[in-house]
Amino acid sequence: MTHKPSILIVDDEPDNLKILKSILGKGYRILVAPTGEVALTVVASQNPDLILLDIVMPGMDGYEVCRSIQADPRTQKIPILFTTAKDGDSDEEYGLKLGAIDYITKPYRPAIIRSRVRVHLQLKLKRDLLEAEVVRKSAEISQLHRQFHESQRTELLRELSGGIAHDALNDCNAACAYLADMQEVVPEGHPLHGHVMECLKTLQHCEIIIRGLLSHAKKNTKKQEWINPTFIAENAKLLLQSLAKEVTIDLIQDTPGLEIFADATEVHQIIMNLGINAISALQDCDQPTLTLKLDCVAINTAAPLFHTSLQQGERCVCISVIDNGRGIPRQAQEQVWNPFFTTKEGGTGLGLSVVRGIMKSYGGGITLESTEGEGTTVSVYFPCGSDSLTEGNSYVDTGSVR
Repeated sequence: MTHKPSILIVDDEPDNLKILKSILGKGYRILVAPTGEVALTVVASQNPDLILLDIVMPGMDGYEVCRSIQADPRTQKIPILFTTAKDGDSDEEYGLKLGAIDYITKPYRPAIIRSRVRVHLQLKLKRDLLEAEVVRKSAEISQLHRQFHESQRTELLRELSGGIAHDALNDCNAACAYLADMQEVVPEGHPLHGHVMECLKTLQHCEIIIRGLLSHAKKNTKKQEWINPTFIAENAKLLLQSLAKEVTIDLIQDTPGLEIFADATEVHQIIMNLGINAISALQDCDQPTLTLKLDCVAINTAAPLFHTSLQQGERCVCISVIDNGRGIPRQAQEQVWNPFFTTKEGGTGLGLSVVRGIMKSYGGGITLESTEGEGTTVSVYFPCGSDSLTEGNSYVDTGSVR
């Protein structure tokens, strides 16, 4: 024990209290109670590690005190040793039935008392440690059960979405081919030209969603290499702009020469998924603005990072997608990462789930900051492959990293 074990001595005879305190010495924190009623008050407030309890006392005797302690779930595990001049087997049997663990008879034998107290305290310590370990292991088992059921659910969704997405992508590609042929015979200025372009834009949107489903379904197909995320963000910006011409889309890079070790297709998909979510949130916005921001920052948070190996002060590439749209309700912010959860009409609920799955595979982090009526910022953090973060750069607070 790292602290002095506390022992409560209950006896109505002051001389007995003095003798027992002297026998036990200075290795324990000694509490005393001259009556049964006082003993129960001390037990409730101090929760001693062990109790030496006299049986014969005026008012509430030792048996009644023991019965009361055993009846309370908060105190029933405290070891109780009866101290008594009685030496009959029936008395000892009765006390043990009430819940006492041992008897110490008078006159006191110091060596026996010290040995029994030491043994019972050691047993209590081992029992407490064992119970704490049982609680810890039970929590681990419960967590493993949850992870197992979640993995089964995820695997089922992966197989289902993979089959659907494969067929849908084939149909989407065929439709795009037909529309490409129509573009050749429907020149700009023709009444149908605008409809053809809108159809193409819609199909491009569908293709992104379907590829997200396929990404959710595929395993172990990464092609990781050192890539420039800025180049990928520029391509994503052009595609996002074609999907939402009414939205002002900006690309900001505060640190040159960024590099990450990742799959370029997955990084493009992350930006597109976040960008499409942002565009959806910008509907009915007076001056819709979407910003893609890239920077090399340092993790600066005491909070644990979700699904990440990033450490305090470690450099990482941060890609942020920022919009000034309607924001996400606070009660929904914890659920947006779950597959098929969506806050928008007609949404699939896969965008952020796919992002989360990809970032989990890289050991990266994700932050989401959103205020209703003001907008949303979602940032992803990749381990940084460049030395571009210099001493003068500011640290970024990533306290919301999940």
